[in-house]
Amino acid sequence: MKFFACLLFVGTVCAVNAQNPDTVVMDMSSCLRYAVRHQPGIRASLLNQRIVDYNIRGALSDWLPQVNGNAGIEHYFQPTQTFFPDSLITPGTSGYTTFPATPVNVSTLSLGVTQNIYNRDVMLAARTSKYYRRYAGESVDSARIDLVVDVSKAYYAIYTSELQLSILLEDIQRLERNLKDTYNQYQSGIVDKTDYKQATIQLNNARVQYKQALAAIPAKYAYLKQLMGFPTDSTLKLQSDSAAMVAEAMLDTAQQLDVNKRVEVQSLETLKNLSMAQYDYQRLGWLPSLSAFYDYNVNYGNNTFSKLYSANFPNSYIGLTLGIPIFQGFKRIYAMHAAKLGAELVDLRLEDTKRVINTQFAQAMAAYKGDLANWTTAQENIGLSKEVYNTVTLQYREGIKTYLDVITAETDLRASEITGLDALFALLSDKMDVLKALGTVNTNIN
Repeated sequence: MKFFACLLFVGTVCAVNAQNPDTVVMDMSSCLRYAVRHQPGIRASLLNQRIVDYNIRGALSDWLPQVNGNAGIEHYFQPTQTFFPDSLITPGTSGYTTFPATPVNVSTLSLGVTQNIYNRDVMLAARTSKYYRRYAGESVDSARIDLVVDVSKAYYAIYTSELQLSILLEDIQRLERNLKDTYNQYQSGIVDKTDYKQATIQLNNARVQYKQALAAIPAKYAYLKQLMGFPTDSTLKLQSDSAAMVAEAMLDTAQQLDVNKRVEVQSLETLKNLSMAQYDYQRLGWLPSLSAFYDYNVNYGNNTFSKLYSANFPNSYIGLTLGIPIFQGFKRIYAMHAAKLGAELVDLRLEDTKRVINTQFAQAMAAYKGDLANWTTAQENIGLSKEVYNTVTLQYREGIKTYLDVITAETDLRASEITGLDALFALLSDKMDVLKALGTVNTNIN
């Protein structure tokens, strides 16, 4: 019967795939690979990482020479006057021919080059660039860890739910055989109609339970596709090996916690470095800024507009600019204290985060050990329940046991199998929680 049931299941899957060409069959590794590449949250984290990189490059570009060009044209309605302490001189007027007359039309073209030699803003950008890149990368790692854990749990939920369907289907097949046996015994006058009615009730309840479990699976698939970024108009089917899933659930419970492996701790350490860099930036705010410059100007002038650019008068010069901050109303002192307090605040967050991680690890490991014991006991109970059910069923057919004993044995068998599945799902989920607490979730999905 199991062999023909397997053939029927395989045939149904093949028929569905033939009818729906959009059906995609994936194992767990394929789901994780797809999720890491297509999930919108991960893609947004990668985009943010690129944005941070471009912002850093933009800030560091201030180390390069800054070249600017300017052009202007002017028309004077009145000649320019030059003021001296005892007189007001208009160039070009009678008696002051040594002063050239200001042209009516004037145009100036200029090219300026500036090179920063020392600037504390640029120095801050250079010092913190690696920390900002590291923090952006850690944000991506954190998003990937959460995604791998969530996708794995969603995959396990579907896997155990589909196994539950097969268990319920086997239960229905057993109850159908029981119903047939009770009906034959009722027709033979061995038992009354009560056994037949009880068998019918059990079978109807099992069918309802099967339909309820079947109806819940599409929602679980929808959640998994949401996590993966999978197209909603395509059909997703999962394939897995029961033995592989059991092996996947096993974990070394002797592992020790190292909080430095957690990405949250690494991110806070990076924030601490950024806070200290900000503190040094404010502390050294008294240092002057120094830059070199070169300017080249070409001047044109003529009273006739059409002849404006007939002759030019160039000039150029080079120099240094030194900016000395003398007094800003204690602004630098206040900012320095604020930056130092910010670093202390990060220390407090880091200390609290380590305590939280230690609690998470203790809780996750305790839950895993408890569910491991539960799963081990459930496997033993499944074997015993099958033996009891087969024995009681045989004794019922021989008239030794009542049908109530069959109902009890069948109920215990179904309950032990469902409990075993629940324990397996809890064990798989607990393992992901333990790996997350340890900081050893594998995000390098090949």
